[in-house]
Amino acid sequence: MQDLDSTENVITIIPQDEAVILKVNTYFSSTASIKGEALNADKYRSSQLNILGTQKPPNAPEDFPNYSTFIIFVEDSPPASQIAGAPEYDDSLITINILQGEALLPPPDTDPKQLGPTIDPGTLIPPPSHPPKPQLPVCIIGAGVSGLYTAMMLDSLGIKYEILEGSSRTGGRLYTHNFPKNAGKYQYFDVGAMHFPENTFMTCTFELATKCLGITMLGYVHDNDNTFLSYNKTSITRAKNGQKNPVKEDFFKVSISNDGFVPNDYFQKGSGFLWDHQILGELRQYFVNYSFPVAFDKLKQLEDHPVASYLLLVKKIPYSVVTWWETMEARTGLFDQSLLETVLHSLVFKDPNKTGKTFKTAWWEKLGIVGGQSSTDCPIRDVVYTLYGPDDSHPSSKKSNCMIASYNGSQDAQRLGGLMKGRDMPEERVMLDLIMRDLTAVHQVSIEQLWDEFEDYHPWDFYRDEFQLGAFCHFGPNQFKYTYPYVTQPASKNQHFHFASDVTSTFHGWVAGVLNSAWRAVLGMLLAHLELNPNPNEDIIAKFKKEWGDSEEWDQRTLVKHTYLGHELTKLNLQAP
Repeated sequence: MQDLDSTENVITIIPQDEAVILKVNTYFSSTASIKGEALNADKYRSSQLNILGTQKPPNAPEDFPNYSTFIIFVEDSPPASQIAGAPEYDDSLITINILQGEALLPPPDTDPKQLGPTIDPGTLIPPPSHPPKPQLPVCIIGAGVSGLYTAMMLDSLGIKYEILEGSSRTGGRLYTHNFPKNAGKYQYFDVGAMHFPENTFMTCTFELATKCLGITMLGYVHDNDNTFLSYNKTSITRAKNGQKNPVKEDFFKVSISNDGFVPNDYFQKGSGFLWDHQILGELRQYFVNYSFPVAFDKLKQLEDHPVASYLLLVKKIPYSVVTWWETMEARTGLFDQSLLETVLHSLVFKDPNKTGKTFKTAWWEKLGIVGGQSSTDCPIRDVVYTLYGPDDSHPSSKKSNCMIASYNGSQDAQRLGGLMKGRDMPEERVMLDLIMRDLTAVHQVSIEQLWDEFEDYHPWDFYRDEFQLGAFCHFGPNQFKYTYPYVTQPASKNQHFHFASDVTSTFHGWVAGVLNSAWRAVLGMLLAHLELNPNPNEDIIAKFKKEWGDSEEWDQRTLVKHTYLGHELTKLNLQAP
């Protein structure tokens, strides 16, 4: 069905405690020319409706307004063309939100004839021009991690710069949300980056945090025996899942012996066999046996493959096993991304979409959970328990009473992110109710208990942030081969444009990758523009290397060749007809 005529109306119902009947008529036609008044005829009226509704949960917080939401689906073709007994309800035509609260003011009259007489003619005169700022040699666009790190490096070299930032804060995807209700020192959760594995790939990150900024890093617990695994509507602790006889004790009923689809021999090896030396482990071993550039080049030979095709066609893994591994070890759709991307990220960890919640008490501590995370096939995917705190605002807990109630990525994040429409919006109330029900299913506690404990929540979807438009980069097959070399080269005729960001690193989604990209951009800028040196008698390249060391991804010799190649390719492209 083509949407021929859509409207949006706000109706104030006063008094709100009286019964009101809303009459809604829907019309459809398969002929595009029939619209407007011509469509408003009984012969086009639809009687094939399907109505879905939701309303405020009985145990929701008192400050939540009462609401009911109805989504009306209408068949999308005439009855004569329908399959008998199977009307189609796949076209959502009407959404009705009934909300109890203060009456809304009528929308302002924006008709230009009405507004014209109210405009002071003096306001139409351009303001006096301001004298231009002194021209600075470097402009940094964006005060995210790469922008701020670039500024630190330029400061150390005595090179002046200006930072342009569009939002009201700095840090980019380093973002911490502080809950305003019952505020306290530890009433927060990290919306962006939150844990930093200490390994060779994170050297620059730890040097920045500990040596330059004097930050004390807290320990991070990824696994806890008392946290839960919840799949196929069955929830057990990790300790129980680690018992012997895995086929006999197939709690989630996925093996063939328990009427599932995973062959017993693969099930006995566990979903973690994906990372075994015989599967993806042999590719990760490259980074143990060789330097990063050599290992990276070897891995690029397999870049034609997404993860799924490598497992299915090269390793001959059954499809049922591949889908099981994706559910247990990754996110929906992640096996469609580049094999190289997956191996690189398996060296660390990743995820983009979160919803933080704060409760009156850390009720999960009664279940023996202090730190770690639970995993599930429910939409929330992972639950992360904090390891900082407590503070005086909630003194009864061992740690902070905040948790990341939903921590997911890829297609899972997009589905949940579609409900993040803003506080008190019907879609977001549905999302909050869904998350609370998923928490109930994972932890085997009552929904009434969770609503009684509930204090506040804060969802965040980087894809809906106008300044981010995405959590971080995911390369598909061959993008490392055909995209990465170009986004890391200086742009413009005279190499005045240098990219530094998550996308220009091999460590997508990690602060370490962003820092490496800034290191590469600054050194590349110095190599291309020695005139930036404020002290011509000093070797600025040597000074840079002394102050900021080496990069885990780049060495100076390779970058010199890369910068020169970019310069020559740009000249050729500009000369092309």
